[in-house]
Amino acid sequence: MSSRPFPFRRASLARAAASLAVVALAASSCASGPIGFYQRHLGQQWGFHCDFQPSCSEYGRQAVESYGALPGTLMIADRLMRDHDLEPEEYARDERGRPLDPPAANALFGPSEDADEPGAAALAAQRAQDEAETQRAPLYADSDEEEQLRFADDLFGNGEFERARIEYLRLLHHRPQSGRALHCRERIAVALAKARRRGDALAEAARIADPAEQARTRALVLRELGEPADALHAAEAEARSGPLFTGLLALEAGRADVARASFTSLDPALRDDLLARVGDLEALPSKSRWLAGSLSAVLPGAGQLYAGRAADGAVAFFTNAILIGGTVAAARHDEDAAAVAIGFVAFGFYAGNVYGAVNAAAKHDRDERDGFVARTRGWLRQSGAWLSVTPEGDGGALGLYFGL
Repeated sequence: MSSRPFPFRRASLARAAASLAVVALAASSCASGPIGFYQRHLGQQWGFHCDFQPSCSEYGRQAVESYGALPGTLMIADRLMRDHDLEPEEYARDERGRPLDPPAANALFGPSEDADEPGAAALAAQRAQDEAETQRAPLYADSDEEEQLRFADDLFGNGEFERARIEYLRLLHHRPQSGRALHCRERIAVALAKARRRGDALAEAARIADPAEQARTRALVLRELGEPADALHAAEAEARSGPLFTGLLALEAGRADVARASFTSLDPALRDDLLARVGDLEALPSKSRWLAGSLSAVLPGAGQLYAGRAADGAVAFFTNAILIGGTVAAARHDEDAAAVAIGFVAFGFYAGNVYGAVNAAAKHDRDERDGFVARTRGWLRQSGAWLSVTPEGDGGALGLYFGL
């Protein structure tokens, strides 16, 4: 739990005032510049800090750099209105109890084209570093390939993905013809995806020669990046991806029709249970994004309330009420400059409130679907039934899928 008291204390209002300036500046085409200035020169001067991980200013920088100035600004306004302690169970927590809320968890669109690929200089530097890491220590004289691979797998399983990636690279460097090269490539690609290095992860998947294995690894990368629809498309592009793998990705993407078509070709015992679960997927409660956005457009916060986020709705309502009220008051007192300035910020938060309502509805449906998929995968792991229908050569991708 966070140690902050009620969010509308004086310090929080001071931080909100500073954040309003950041939001206004972020609307420009060079939005990341003002945010960087705030982080370097102002953020550390306050006697309090955002409890969220990443912090609001870092969230804003990542959102603008990854999704563009206008979408990033909407995401910043939405985030500022969700920066409260009224619904602590809404977020996962890190080891220090801080709520985790990265931009990728709130994006209603894909990353901008410029955000996907690092520059040539950055790529060259990273490759040089990777090469140095692979040669830093020789292979263990008393180890065989399986022991080295087991060590890398243990690191991966314990969440030490960067260290695991280096160990897989080392194994490939010293044993390029290893029979476990595909396994290593898959794990390297997913480790890069976990580090949000999208371009590098997809490039690693593209290095796999076999089309089916490449398609499955690409699907795993896109799944890890939070792009289930694109992951499903990648799996469907290769006919040998396997019905179970494709069907499970379809469940994550909410495509009941594709999941049903995929599971139909499985053995009857497993097929009937999975088809029944497809019916359960279709029966999951859902919230209309269009209705949520429309409600918040008419009454700020109403869409969040409809999507089950009452505290977010209350904060959105009061934030917009204060800003709109301030704009009207300034206009009535003929303070034109103040009315324009406050009105500009008010419009940003109003648009962010609509975005937040749509995001809340999307999160509701995603949480319902993720819980359902987790239960389905848990059932498959417990029963061991998936092993009986895994095609030869499919174990790497499917094993990694279930492990994730």
